[in-house]
Amino acid sequence: MTEINEQIELIRRIANEKGMRNSYLLERFFAVRLPLEMNESYIGEWVTRFQSGNPVTYMDFQSILAYMKVIADIYDQERKVKLVSEAIKKAQIELKKKEKERDAK
Repeated sequence: MTEINEQIELIRRIANEKGMRNSYLLERFFAVRLPLEMNESYIGEWVTRFQSGNPVTYMDFQSILAYMKVIADIYDQERKVKLVSEAIKKAQIELKKKEKERDAK
């Protein structure tokens, strides 16, 4: 297991212990801002900060930039998924039209 995977597992475990159901945003933040940080107490502090609903309150400028990058990356991924989904729907509609045309012949 790589150090990054170990860090993710550690973050998930600590987050779960503190009642955080979804630690994805926190995991991405650590990957960008604090790669390979393995201090359980420090990770626990960040879990609490994220659970507060406004972790930016506790961040320095570099951390805010990292947080914004993570959110922008997630938004970009969601946008790409939406575009692909729309393209698939259009292709399915076209396929059904062609099948109807073929069946009508």
